[in-house]
Amino acid sequence: MGGSKRAGAYDGAHARWRAAAIAVGLIVASPGADASRAGGRQCLDEAEICIEAVSDRSMVRFVASNRTTAPYTLRIAPRSLSNLRPLSAMPFRAVLEPGEERVVGALSAIAPDRSTGYRYGWSAAPGSMLARHDDRWRYRMPFGGRDHRPLSQGVGGASSHGGPGHYAFDFAMPWGTPVLAARAGRVIAVRDGQRSTGSARSAYHAANAVEILHVDGTIATYAHLQRGAKVEAGQSVETGDLLGLSGDTGISTGPHLHFMVWRRTADLQWRTVAIRFHDGSHAGFVPNTGVAYAPGCSIQGIGCSPEEGTPPSEAWPVAPARRSNIDAPRRLNGACVCPNGARIHVDLPCEQVCGR
Repeated sequence: MGGSKRAGAYDGAHARWRAAAIAVGLIVASPGADASRAGGRQCLDEAEICIEAVSDRSMVRFVASNRTTAPYTLRIAPRSLSNLRPLSAMPFRAVLEPGEERVVGALSAIAPDRSTGYRYGWSAAPGSMLARHDDRWRYRMPFGGRDHRPLSQGVGGASSHGGPGHYAFDFAMPWGTPVLAARAGRVIAVRDGQRSTGSARSAYHAANAVEILHVDGTIATYAHLQRGAKVEAGQSVETGDLLGLSGDTGISTGPHLHFMVWRRTADLQWRTVAIRFHDGSHAGFVPNTGVAYAPGCSIQGIGCSPEEGTPPSEAWPVAPARRSNIDAPRRLNGACVCPNGARIHVDLPCEQVCGR
C-alpha cells in the first residue's frame, strides 16, 4: 500500500488471533482441529466460536455457536467415516450470525445397531460467504480534516495490492488525520494498542485497524491507525463518524490510511470488492493514483451527510432463535435442505418449500 513514499500492507491472509483482537482475512483452525469421535466442545482461542459434536446411536450432530459481534463462516470436514453417512454435502459449510447457535451438519448411522467412528477438522473466519456487495452504494472519502490527500496506491497497485487486495486504496496523510466511516455499519473489530512499524513480514500483525460490517454483509477495513481508537466492537456508526486517527503502524514506509471493502469466500479466503465513491453523480467515481482528493467532511464529523446514492431499505439481519434440531428446514450454500435430505435451489422460505 502506498507508492514509493507511502508503502505499506495490510494483508489479512497472514493475520491471526491475538488476545481479543480480530484481524481481517483471518483463517483459524480450532485447537482440536483433528478431533476424534470423543467429540467435546472446542473453541477458537478467545474468539468464542465453538463446535460441539453431539452423538447418539443413530446420528452425530455438529452444533456451532457464535458469541462474537461478527458473522462467521464455518467449514467442518468429517473424514474416516465408519458406518456413517453425511446428511448433506461435505464439507459442511454455514454462516453463523452473532449470538446464533445451531446444527450446521450431521452424520447418520447406516446401521444403528453397529458401532460408528469418525474424525473431523474445522475452521472458521469472520465475515459471511453469502455477502453480496450492493453496487448502488457510493462511498465517502474515509478521512476528514481540511486538506486534500493524495491516493498513493489504488486499484491493482503493483506494490502490495495484488491478489485478494486488488481493490484496496492507500491515501497518504500525516499522523493524526481524522479517519471517518465511509459508509454506515456496525463495528465488529478494533485492533488497537500497537506502536511498531516496519517492512518485516512480522509487522503484518502490528497494524491498528477498525473493521465495520455493512448491511449487505461486506466489511470495510481502515488500517495503519495510531493508538487510541474512537470506537469499540458492537457500536453502530454513521457515515462520517470518527473512527480514529491515521498513523503508521504495521508494514508501512510512511503514514497513510489503508481502506478496503471485502467479503468472505466459501473457502474462508477474503477478497476485496470493487467500489465507487460519491461525487454527486449517479455513477460515482474510482480514485486515481497520484490525484489528491477532498476530505469526506470539511471538518471531522461536522456537516457530513451520507449522500450514498440510492441505498437499500434492508434492516439488519436478526439471528434466529438458538436451535439444535437437524429436522428443521435450513439454508446451506444457497439451497434449502429439507428434513428428508432434499436440496432445493429456490428463492423462497425453506419452511415453505420443504412443507410442500
